[in-house]
Amino acid sequence: MPTIRIFHNLARSGGTLIGKCVGCMKDVHLLSEIHPQGCNRFNPLVQAHKWHGLFGAVELSELGKRKGIPFVEAIRIIEEQSRRMGGHLVLRDWAHLDFMAVPFLAKPTHRLLLAEALRSTFEPYQVALVRHPVDEWLSLRKLAILEGKLSLEDYMEGYLRFAEHAVEIGYLRYEDFTHDAIGVMKQLCGRLQLPYDPNFLHKWPKYNKITGDVGRTSRGGKSDKIVPLKRASMEPGLIERFRSNPKYHKALEILEYSDVDG
Repeated sequence: MPTIRIFHNLARSGGTLIGKCVGCMKDVHLLSEIHPQGCNRFNPLVQAHKWHGLFGAVELSELGKRKGIPFVEAIRIIEEQSRRMGGHLVLRDWAHLDFMAVPFLAKPTHRLLLAEALRSTFEPYQVALVRHPVDEWLSLRKLAILEGKLSLEDYMEGYLRFAEHAVEIGYLRYEDFTHDAIGVMKQLCGRLQLPYDPNFLHKWPKYNKITGDVGRTSRGGKSDKIVPLKRASMEPGLIERFRSNPKYHKALEILEYSDVDG
C-alpha cells in the first residue's frame, strides 16, 4: 500500500508558513488546503498541474473529461505520478472544514475526513500543527469571510476537538517552530518520513505554490524571517471569556500550553 503524507492544521495556526517551508524542500510536491469537500475551491489536480507540472495541459484536459472523478482516485493518480517523477507528495489538510466549517459548510464533523477518506488506499503519515487558542482566535477573527459567522464558543468547541485528534496522531506547536525552525522542521520531516532539506531556511520566503492569506492580514506573513510574535492586543474582557470556558482549559492541558503565554 502506498504512503501518503498529511499535515493537519486549523486556519491561522501557521500552516501557510510551515507549508511554504515544507513545499520548498527538494523533491516535495505540496498540495495545499486539500479536502474531499473542498475540491471546488482547491482542486488537487489543478494544483498538481499548475504548481508542479505533474500533468501536462493535455493530460489535465483528459482527466477533466472524466466527469465526477472520485476524490481518492484523483489523489491516487497524483501520488503515483509524483512518485514516478522522484517526488514526495505532501497534503496540507483544509481542516477548517472539519472543525469550524463556516462559511463553507453548514456544520463541522469534528473528524479528520481527509485522512479517513484516504486510509483505504494509502498508509497515512500524519502530523498536526497547533497554535495557542487565544493567538489563533485573535488572528482568525480578522478574516472578513468569518465576520459574524463563528462564535468564540463554537471556535473553542472545534479547537478542542482538533486538539484531541492532534494528541492522538502527534503534534507540533507553531510557537516552538518560531523559536527553533530547524529543530521543528526536522521533527516534522521525521514524522512524515520526508527527507529533510536544510536549504528550506533560505528558500521559503520566495516559495509561492501555496494557498492561504499570505501577508494580507497575517502579521507573520509580512516578514521573511521566522521569529516569535508578541500576542496581539485584545479588548477588555476577552481573556476572561476564554477563562470562563471549560473547553479552553482542557485544550491548554492536553496541548501543554500555559494560560498566560502564547
